[in-house]
This record gives sequence, structure tokens and C-alpha cells, in this order.
Amino acid sequence: MHSGEIWKLAQCVTRSGVGLYFQNGYLNLSAEFTKEGFSRQTTIPANVSLWLDRYPPTLASICPGTYSTYRKICAQFGIPTDGLRHTAISAFVARHGSFAAAATEFGCSERVIRTHYFARLGPSAADMFYDIVPRRNHIRRVENSSGFGPD
Repeated sequence: MHSGEIWKLAQCVTRSGVGLYFQNGYLNLSAEFTKEGFSRQTTIPANVSLWLDRYPPTLASICPGTYSTYRKICAQFGIPTDGLRHTAISAFVARHGSFAAAATEFGCSERVIRTHYFARLGPSAADMFYDIVPRRNHIRRVENSSGFGPD
């Protein structure tokens, strides 16, 4: 948890500010913290943008708690190791149908996508995944130069 991409992203956002990494509908992943060691951009889906509006990217919102807290959450909801990433990739493949696009978005090979994520979710399950949004009455919209959170 303290050495993975999410933890490193949280550290970079804390150090350099959110605007460098989250802008214009993209998450800019720096070579400094990607597992493959080179920069890439990934599209921020519409529902994730709503979550980012509600919970602006900070160290605490990107990587909350400790590893023991994370394990408790996973145990409570039955989330396997890397289950959230696997679900996101499977939903992407089900919705967009492109191994190449999924490989670019998630930083792994088309072979890995085809082997592990193809046909894991159907289109209706993918739509449900992309429809997960914060409750409307709890969404806080903040506009500034970066588009996320207070300056």
C-alpha cells in the first residue's frame, strides 16, 4: 500500500498539487510512479469526475487509512487482492470492447487484458459500474483553475 501506484500518486499530488495530475478530463500518470516506468494519460470517466468533485484529490482521499484499514474494508465487502482494478478493467473492456484501448488506459499488455479481463462482465454490469456516483444531494461542485477542489 505504501509502495504502489496509488500511494505514489497521492504523494505526488501532495507535493506538486492536483492540477499537474488531474486536468482536462485526464489523469496524467508520471513515469515517477507508474509500474512500467513511463508516463501515460488515462481518461477520467464521467462518474469518476463526479467523485473527484465530491472528494477532491488529496493524500487522504486518494489513499485513505493504513494497510490494515484497507484490509478491513476489503474483508467487509469481499474484495479480493486487486479486485477494484480488475473490476475497472473488466468494465472498461465490456463497455468499449477494445483490448488496445484498455491496455493503454490501464498500463498493461493486450495479452494480459485478453487473458484476464475479457468477458468477465457483460455490458449491463459494465453500465452499472459506470453508473456508480455520489448521491446528488451530497455532491459539492468547486470550480477553480485545476477543476478539482479548493485552490
